[in-house]
Amino acid sequence: MFPQYDPVCVLLQTPFTRWTKDDQKQFLTNEKPQPILIVNKSTKVKGKCYVRHFKELWYSRYAWLCGSHYLNKLFCLPCLVMSTKSSVWNKDGFSDFGNANRAFHKHECSAEHIRSSLGLSKLLINPTTIEDSLKDSARLYIKQFNEKVQLNRRFIGLPIRAVIYLGKQELAFRGHNEDESSANRGNFKELLNSYIEISSLEIKEHYQKIKPVFSGDSKTIQNELIDCLAKYEYKTKLVGQCYDGASVMAGQLNGLQSKVREHQGDPSGQSASLRAEVAPQAVFVHCLAHRLNLALQQSCIGISKCRIFFANVSGVPAFFHHSAKRTHVADAIIGKRIPQAVATRWSSNSKILNVIVFADISLAIYFLSRMYCLMCYKRSH
Repeated sequence: MFPQYDPVCVLLQTPFTRWTKDDQKQFLTNEKPQPILIVNKSTKVKGKCYVRHFKELWYSRYAWLCGSHYLNKLFCLPCLVMSTKSSVWNKDGFSDFGNANRAFHKHECSAEHIRSSLGLSKLLINPTTIEDSLKDSARLYIKQFNEKVQLNRRFIGLPIRAVIYLGKQELAFRGHNEDESSANRGNFKELLNSYIEISSLEIKEHYQKIKPVFSGDSKTIQNELIDCLAKYEYKTKLVGQCYDGASVMAGQLNGLQSKVREHQGDPSGQSASLRAEVAPQAVFVHCLAHRLNLALQQSCIGISKCRIFFANVSGVPAFFHHSAKRTHVADAIIGKRIPQAVATRWSSNSKILNVIVFADISLAIYFLSRMYCLMCYKRSH
C-alpha cells in the first residue's frame, strides 16, 4: 500500500484540524483503519528465543487501536485525531509487541488519551461540532500548558532565591557529602530543601516529580542533556558550546562537547573511524573565566618568586585555621575570618591578599611578638 492511501499516514502528514470539513466527516463515518500487521519480532531472554506476533484480538479488546499497513505499526485513533501532544501513539507508532498489553493499559489510563477519547466521542455523536470540539481541545491544552508554565516559574524561583542568598553571603554551594544519608548535604541543597518544606503542597509534589531527573552520574548527565537537546533539533541549530575544563565536559573523545558534535556509530566507543559529525557547528569554547583562572595559575607556577609568594600567602589562613586559639586571635586582630585558599578559584587568593593588606600592621605586630616569645623561650632553655 502506498502512503497516500493509508489513512494513518495521511493523518501523520496533515493534521486532522487542517482537513476540510467534508474530509473530516467522511473520515469519521468510514471504518477504522485496522489492518493485519505482519510482524515477527524475535527476542532472546536468558538464552531462549521468543517470537512476538501481532494479534488481531487487540483490535477488539482495545477499541481505540488503529494501524498503518504502510508503516506496519499501531497507533491510537483518538490521539491521532484530537491530541496536540506528541507521543509514540500519534507520531512514531508502536511496535514493541513484547510489552504490548502493558503499554496498551498504560496509554489507556493516561489523561491525554482519556481527553482525546472524550473529544472524539463528541465528534462521532454530532459531526457538525467538529470545529467547536477541536477548538475546545486546543483551548484545554493551552490552559494546561499555561498552568504548567506557572508552576515551573513558581518552583524555579526557589533555587534562584537560594543562589542569590549564597552569592551575597559568599558561601560555598557544594557540601563534602551530598548523599541522602548525610547530615549536612551542603548549603545549596539544605537551603533549597528548607524553602520547599515551607512551600505549598503543589510545589512539594512538583519537586518530587522532577527530583530524580539528574542522578549526578557523569554519563547519565551527558545522555540526559543530549536527549533534552534532541527535542529542539540541535543538529542544525546549535552553533556553540561553553564549559569549564573538566574532562567530563571538555574531553575531546568522551566529553560532552564531543558527544554533542559527533554521533558515535560504534557503541563501544573503540573505533574512531565510525564517528560522524552530526552538529559540526557546535564549536566548543572554553569558559573565559576558567581560562583566565588557569592562565594565572600556570603563570604563577612558572615564576619562582610568585610561586613562593602565594605559597606563603596561602599559609597565613592555614596557620590561623588549624588552631582554635589562633582563630580567636585572628578574630580579635582583624575582626573577621581569613578566607582559605582554594586551588580551583583564583579569587580566593585575591580575598586573602585584601584581608592581609587591610590588617598588615596588626598581623606584623602579632607575628613579631610570636617570634620574640619564641626566641626568649629558646634562650631560657
